[in-house]
Amino acid sequence: MPDPRWQRIQELAEAGESIPLSERESWIAARESDAAIRLEALDLIDALGEESSAAGRSPEKPERPLPARIGAYSISAVLGSGGRSVVYRGTRETEGAVQHAAVKVLQDSLVSAADLARFEREQRILAGLAHPAIARFLDAGRDANGRPYLAMEWVDGDPVDEYCRREAIPVRRRVALIAEAADALQAAHGSLVIHLDLKPSNILVDRSGRLKLVDFGTAKLLDDSNDSTTTRQFTPRYASPEQLRGEPVSTASDIYSLGLTLYELVAGEWPFEGRSSLAALAERASGAVTVRGIPKLGDLDAIVRKALETDPMRRYRSAAEFGDDLRAYLDRRPVVARPPTVAYRLNRFVARNRGAVSAALVLAIALAASGGFAWWQREERLREARRAEQTANFLQWMLQTSAAPAGGRTNATVLDMIERGNRRIEEGLGPPGEVAAQLQSTFAYVARESGREDVAEPIARRAVERADASRDPQTRIGARRALAEILLRLGRCEDAVALYREADSTLARDGRNLRPLARASYLAARATAKSRCEAKPAEAVAILEEAIAVSESARREEAPLAVPILRAAMYNQLASELARMRRLDEARRAAGRGLSLAESHPDGRSLRVSLLRTRSQVETAAQNPRAALADLEQAAKLAPGAVTAFEELRIHAIAGAKYAELGQRETAIAKARDTVRAAQTRASEIGPSRWMLYADSAEVFARAKSCPESFAAYKEADALTGGQYPRDWRGNRLYFEAECLAATDPARAAERANQALAVYGDLLPADHPRRLRLNELAAR
Repeated sequence: MPDPRWQRIQELAEAGESIPLSERESWIAARESDAAIRLEALDLIDALGEESSAAGRSPEKPERPLPARIGAYSISAVLGSGGRSVVYRGTRETEGAVQHAAVKVLQDSLVSAADLARFEREQRILAGLAHPAIARFLDAGRDANGRPYLAMEWVDGDPVDEYCRREAIPVRRRVALIAEAADALQAAHGSLVIHLDLKPSNILVDRSGRLKLVDFGTAKLLDDSNDSTTTRQFTPRYASPEQLRGEPVSTASDIYSLGLTLYELVAGEWPFEGRSSLAALAERASGAVTVRGIPKLGDLDAIVRKALETDPMRRYRSAAEFGDDLRAYLDRRPVVARPPTVAYRLNRFVARNRGAVSAALVLAIALAASGGFAWWQREERLREARRAEQTANFLQWMLQTSAAPAGGRTNATVLDMIERGNRRIEEGLGPPGEVAAQLQSTFAYVARESGREDVAEPIARRAVERADASRDPQTRIGARRALAEILLRLGRCEDAVALYREADSTLARDGRNLRPLARASYLAARATAKSRCEAKPAEAVAILEEAIAVSESARREEAPLAVPILRAAMYNQLASELARMRRLDEARRAAGRGLSLAESHPDGRSLRVSLLRTRSQVETAAQNPRAALADLEQAAKLAPGAVTAFEELRIHAIAGAKYAELGQRETAIAKARDTVRAAQTRASEIGPSRWMLYADSAEVFARAKSCPESFAAYKEADALTGGQYPRDWRGNRLYFEAECLAATDPARAAERANQALAVYGDLLPADHPRRLRLNELAAR
């Protein structure tokens, strides 16, 4: 039953609803001394009023003059409002392009310290979420009246229920949309964020049919100790029973709200008697309600009922499991929501394989009669051998036909051969299925490492398509990894993480038979995105340690490169992540192990360059700039001919930062200018990833107090990326801009510092020198 506190809030809300808006706050204040209860009663009245408006009854709303500007945004309309904030539609120009945003501002009236704290928390939450189906955080600050605001991606679309009604979307597509929402929700939950106000108006579908979750304004960060938290900010109609009771909530609360939305979309009605009256809410909070069934939809009825269980422990264990069950329904596979009886599972199998059932039964009998498992093992070995032979034959064709006597060129480059090989595959003259997908993934990798992401990306996308058609788990995982690594290099974190999450699902479901090196290589790549895009360095370290352990069981014949070299690369990555977490002794040891492995093999020269660079980062974090510079100078000597032009120039730019740190300002500026010139004159050789060279140079200029050159270099990086950097790079930019502005414009410096703190989040430990400096700048 609802607790006494909740009953008191209900009583005040029920009585206060009829009081005119201008008198409501004082009326409630005269009857309740507890400020928190008063505030929650007002929130509940606001929420019920919004639902009345949605049902066709317009609650009383105060007039609000439309501001001309908020921060950098020109304001054109009010999108919505509540008791504590108002959301405007805004636009701003960035590098000649118009950016549309939803700008949320706290109102002057009825704003408490708790509201301000919640608003600042919302900024941190939004800045840390990266998923293509979650509206992006763009900006934050204070308007001309000192009121805090935040700007989010403007989604030109409709609430999911309106979209489905208007377009007469069939039930299966409606289910697929909620499965997409569950994926986005899982991404938020994976970042320890629960939404707590899921409803159709916060699940939008844009003009191209893509789904976006919006309005994390009531979201909470989960308590690390028990994965739950408490809040009173929600829309009552879509709230879970535990929210209504005022109990701690968890990810299961979001699953309940998404289940309510699903029920409405597929059944066309509300699952309970009554909607959002206080009496109906009290019944739902107590569990004294029954879900109306939708038996005509079979398994979908069971799925909805499981999502709408009153007891959170009986709902789906995660949003991912909810989404997987919805996809199982769409694929006619068994669902978790139904008891896994033999009869049920057989029924599902027949439903999705009607044409093949008779043949499968015959094959099963034949296998049982002839030692089926041994036969399967033998066939698997033969398939591997055939794949290896097809790959070798195709690579031999590429090499032989690139020579002049065969119609090739006397000076053919690796990229020339890749483009010819890819063209042959696309013309249908290459090896079939998964072999073609694996070759294209390799082509994309080589093109990327040559700095030609523009060549690599379309090849990698075709590899993903072929891999999906082949249905081979190892090929599907490898293709997604290849494309994701390219997107990360281009600064497109959201798209990369979405691909990795698809690969994660394949690995969890079908990855048991992956070869050790394939698993280890994927884990190492996954760790990069886990740290750089999802801001989870500790998880990245754990994944890398697992990858190194798995790689130890790899056989030599599995690896196109020597196993010690691949392990050295993993130690390099581990050292970098440990340095970012300021676990410096461990980072030094990891870099040392990597260098030993790289030095023991003739193919290890490029890894030595990379490991020396990483060790310089460790020494930088340990405040040993001279040791760091010595490692960089050694790396610069080894670099020519061992690494790409892009990597060679990055070493020069990073060395410039060390010179600036040691007070050698002119040398630092000269290094940065050389890097910028090389990025311009060797653009075709370096490719789109040269944006990182501009960003590196901008940091050097800022450290050397050449701020106009720093701002100009960042503009060049923006022109290549559209301003979309990985999270740590975005935080770095804001930090260096704050440093540049500190002497001339302290107010703007403080604004940039606050934005940097929000973007970095937990990437910077509390005692990190950069965080301490940002706190100092923000306080000015």
